[in-house]
Amino acid sequence: MEESAPPVLLAGDIGGTNSRFALFEAPIEHLEDNQNGKIASQTCIFHKNFKNEKFGTFMDVLREFLHETMTHAHLQSVRILVGCLAVAGPVKDDAVTFTNLGWFICGREIELEFGIERVRLINDFAAVGYGLLTLEPNQVEVLQEGINAVNAPIACLGAGTGLGEVFLCHPPDGVGRYEAYPSEGGHKEYPPRNELEAELLRFLQQKFKGRVSVERVVSGKGLRNIYEFLREKYPDRIIKQKDDTIMNAESEAARFISQFKFDYPLCQTAMELMVRAYGAEAGNLALQFMPFGGLYITQGIVLKNLEMFTAKNSSFMQSFRDKGRVSAFTSQIPVKIVLVEDLGMKGARVVGARMLAAATAPVAPSASDTAGAANFVRSHAHSHDDEENLGLLFFVGSLALVYTTAWYLKGRL
Repeated sequence: MEESAPPVLLAGDIGGTNSRFALFEAPIEHLEDNQNGKIASQTCIFHKNFKNEKFGTFMDVLREFLHETMTHAHLQSVRILVGCLAVAGPVKDDAVTFTNLGWFICGREIELEFGIERVRLINDFAAVGYGLLTLEPNQVEVLQEGINAVNAPIACLGAGTGLGEVFLCHPPDGVGRYEAYPSEGGHKEYPPRNELEAELLRFLQQKFKGRVSVERVVSGKGLRNIYEFLREKYPDRIIKQKDDTIMNAESEAARFISQFKFDYPLCQTAMELMVRAYGAEAGNLALQFMPFGGLYITQGIVLKNLEMFTAKNSSFMQSFRDKGRVSAFTSQIPVKIVLVEDLGMKGARVVGARMLAAATAPVAPSASDTAGAANFVRSHAHSHDDEENLGLLFFVGSLALVYTTAWYLKGRL
């Protein structure tokens, strides 16, 4: 790779089943975040998806991607300066272990082997959060207009195989940009709101030997849990052929429950229970983060059952607003469905672009430079008699106190 070649960023979305990679050409002058916290788009120059089951390690699949990149004449001189990978798992020190695959992914190892200056790993739902910053108006479906506030918190939850939750904050003084913070909110306790849901909770407590999280209900796996509860409660309503299909489907059960909802009452009831619980959890998120920058619903379940969320007076929005004394508050939150499915990749691109901007920015004075200046003052202070030393040190300390106080107050006002 030629040093004179324009810098390129590597973005990836690494899940349990697929690894998706893309290279983006990012002109330096277009890397800065705009006033809305969004970042300018970059041109994708190459992308490819891979099935993880065909590779022994993550490094094998990344080698294959980069090898295929080099087979294209126009890409042979690209210089990958930075990389950001969204990964499905807890990240520590830019490393993650995929238990089901036996993969270990390490940013430092990638840097060393492929000569990339900086590689960062981020949680996949944090990437979804950053991906929200790229959305255009035609990429969302508005469920509730609410009252939108500039630089207000943003929240997002998405039910797929599991339930992910993330929030974004912007510095209160308007200077800076949004940062995303993933959470394990999907694992909070499931709160029943009526007798049928209380029965569901007791069923799940028995099944899972104790505590039940929201994710046990609001997710693809949760949808199967609900169906199992209903088939036990209403055995006379079972349609055997459809029941056999669902119960033998393992990880695909949610897909069949969704498909059968139009002509199989148990599936229709299961979907309604799940959508109501989904709306209630979204409402809890709204109360927790007050996201007047928008609350976004994303991932597979909402996109595959869009009509259940967008219908007038849908059970989702009814549950979202049903918060007793503070119901009026939830009615003011902007609520939107994300209509695109590649938010993780979009978010990895956003973080990668920020990294590239930082890597190519002028170098600011370091902490050691600042410490050197302080040492200079101290060394000169020691060349005077004690009285002058004390006076000079008092003066310098006073200046530092005034500066620190002004900085603190600026952030608070």
